[in-house]
Amino acid sequence: MDSPESRALAAPPWLFERQGLFILGLVAAVAATFLVVDVAFLAGCLLVLGVLGRLWAAVSLTRVSFARKTLQARAFCGDDIQLEAVLSNPRPLPLPWLEVWELLPAGLHPDEIRERSYVKPAFVWVQRGMSLWPYQRLRWRRTLHCRSRGVFRLGQVRLRTGDPFGFFERERSLQDQVDVLIYPRVVRLRRVDLPLHHP
Repeated sequence: MDSPESRALAAPPWLFERQGLFILGLVAAVAATFLVVDVAFLAGCLLVLGVLGRLWAAVSLTRVSFARKTLQARAFCGDDIQLEAVLSNPRPLPLPWLEVWELLPAGLHPDEIRERSYVKPAFVWVQRGMSLWPYQRLRWRRTLHCRSRGVFRLGQVRLRTGDPFGFFERERSLQDQVDVLIYPRVVRLRRVDLPLHHP
């Protein structure tokens, strides 16, 4: 699956855009006037499908919340830290499909499938796909491997979803300030073999 940088939101089919919906309504009205039941039924079903899909996608991300935190904000080189994410849907509307894309520093080496960012080469995209039912809250953890020292700031999060039929897509970008401080590895002085000029 391509990252949000390389794959823009899919455009809806022409039949379900505003001009197409207007034509479907006109065809359904004319066919119903002349009692052409089959054409009126088909055009009416397509019209209802397009309108419902558009409305569903318009409110798909309303009140959907996402939060994440590291279970420890400081670590040493060679340690692993856990990144915990919580996604909640406090509404009666389900989300049949949802993509959560997180932009993480490449220096933290997340252990999920990742794709390098084109805009920020020092970051990688990691993705998680799911469906979210009404009033459901999902929690998951991701392991970050600390292999280099420094201060790492977690990047943005993008939520992608749409209607159940896949005709309309919506995206929301979130930005939170989560920093991870990685200290240098502590090495015992006996292992360094420093010359003792003045013992």
